[in-house]
Amino acid sequence: MSGVLGSEPAPVGDEPFGVDHAVLAYAQDRGITEVLHFTTGAGLLGTVATGSVLSRDRLREEQYLAYIALENCPDRSRDAAWTGYVSMSVTQINRSLLESSRRWHPEEDISWCVLAFDVAILGHPDVVFANSNNAYPITKRDSGVTGLAGMFADAVKWGYYNTVERRKSWTPNNMPTHAQAEVLYPDRVPLRWLRSIYVLDHETADHVEGLYAALDTKPRVPVVCKPEVFA
Repeated sequence: MSGVLGSEPAPVGDEPFGVDHAVLAYAQDRGITEVLHFTTGAGLLGTVATGSVLSRDRLREEQYLAYIALENCPDRSRDAAWTGYVSMSVTQINRSLLESSRRWHPEEDISWCVLAFDVAILGHPDVVFANSNNAYPITKRDSGVTGLAGMFADAVKWGYYNTVERRKSWTPNNMPTHAQAEVLYPDRVPLRWLRSIYVLDHETADHVEGLYAALDTKPRVPVVCKPEVFA
């Protein structure tokens, strides 16, 4: 099932000042088409209400969200310096983190969705790329095309014991070497860059459609039942 919600998203050319076109060229060469962020139904409600995916720091400033916020990760002590950024993924969500989030939020009435953003946001100012989970002390971070290319290195050290993940001959060109690599977007990600919302089942799709109708918010993006995104 899919549906279409409200007003037009921003044109692809509607970019902020200081876009890094070398990053966008590299992303195109890699075949990267989406930047993803998963959230709960409550998180989606806050996102639609504020018009942006908010960083944890920004979320705390929004009094409107004080009673509905459900954070994907309850403990950010390991990357406390980065709570002013929104954590996102290239091509595929961090499924390990999603499974952990599901354990942290075991309530049966919690739904999940994946927000798919235009690849153009990778070239926005002050975006940082982490070649593995940003919480690991060994993770390398950088900006610009050097940072993005680092996510696709032949070998990436991750974890706490210098474990090495290597690209395989069958690794898709648009997939980072380590599955937990992160795009760190500063402050907030405006919904004008949202292109699709992926959901697990038809019931959740109906919920998302109803949410937009209830809030009278109208970004024109498809709501797509795509369980393989979550698998």
